[in-house]
Amino acid sequence: MTERRTLGRHTTMLCGEEKGKYPWGNPLLVEGSDGRALLDSALSVPIPDVDVVLLSHFHEDHTCGLSARPDLDVRVHPADLEAVRDLDAFFAEGGYDEPEFRQELVERYAHGPIPQAAPLGEDAIDLGGVQIVPVHLPGHTAGHCGFLIEPDGVFFTADVDLSSFGPFYGDARASLSDMRSSLHRASQIDAAVYSTYHHKQEVRDRAVYAELLGAFAGVLDARADRVLDLLDRPSTAGDLVGRGVVYRPGKVPTYAATSELKMAQLHLDELVEQGRIVREEDRYQRV
Repeated sequence: MTERRTLGRHTTMLCGEEKGKYPWGNPLLVEGSDGRALLDSALSVPIPDVDVVLLSHFHEDHTCGLSARPDLDVRVHPADLEAVRDLDAFFAEGGYDEPEFRQELVERYAHGPIPQAAPLGEDAIDLGGVQIVPVHLPGHTAGHCGFLIEPDGVFFTADVDLSSFGPFYGDARASLSDMRSSLHRASQIDAAVYSTYHHKQEVRDRAVYAELLGAFAGVLDARADRVLDLLDRPSTAGDLVGRGVVYRPGKVPTYAATSELKMAQLHLDELVEQGRIVREEDRYQRV
């Protein structure tokens, strides 16, 4: 049976296995006098009876089982909409399409297209005495959103998950600059409870949230420093893969090399813009 954790009068966390550590997660059930909403779905968490599903973004761990429910009203930010509706768009947005990954999507995540998905607007969703306000936090994906639930004062941070791993920006349209801006925006939101989809689950002290978010954001600078350390001789982005920029040695996802290459390239581009490294053809070196 799924553990339920009360976050507010109208907001319940549906707890996934291992505290929602990836690939599991912790969706939220929000209930008003006129309707019920689910914020994301997750492995091992049955989809409850709801009127609408609001997706934080298109990734497979957040859409588990929804393709088998054409009856559901599903909404997602317009920038992620086609990746939810169409499998080809999903793989194009993710930037990774390998047979073992396609098999894992079906067998583990029950993933598939959700053609009835509709665009999520900027306005609050009114459930009757309860409002869910989308907060666009791009960078992880182009359409990644958090949600502020009032009057409970619950801020669902989605994949701003405050983990020690840090932010992920390895998709085809992921953006390092957007990620930095979104983390700043997330730091400005005052809430009674900060609810993460993965790992931490809930934080009820704003000072603790600020500390955790600062450490989460600090991983970006640590990765940039690691890139600089590796540029003791002219190197390509590919030369940096597997050398600890993003993933430590050990068990990594199937898409790790692809996503690390993307993330390393984003750091290289940023460092060039800052004038800290120079590029000659496809190679980079410290100034």
